[in-house]
Amino acid sequence: MSANNIENHANSLANATSNVEGTFDWDKALNPEDNDSDYFIAAEAIVEPKGVEDDYYEFVENDPDNWVGFVTNTCGEQWGQLARVSLEYGY
Repeated sequence: MSANNIENHANSLANATSNVEGTFDWDKALNPEDNDSDYFIAAEAIVEPKGVEDDYYEFVENDPDNWVGFVTNTCGEQWGQLARVSLEYGY
């Protein structure tokens, strides 16, 4: 990703997560086996944020560990935990 795309993706990710903050239960989102509706609300914000380009999806798929770090650095520790869960659970 180019530096410009990284900034755009970070902004899109931050906007998407702030838009869904408070609309789901974190405990349920981090345990999708128990209640996947909260998980899907939250995971959509980081896996498919509006305004990203194809290289974001390639990043998610091809460099998942660094993607988790990107989510954590951009949005905070809980979102990073959710990114890790999404790699294990799928989206």
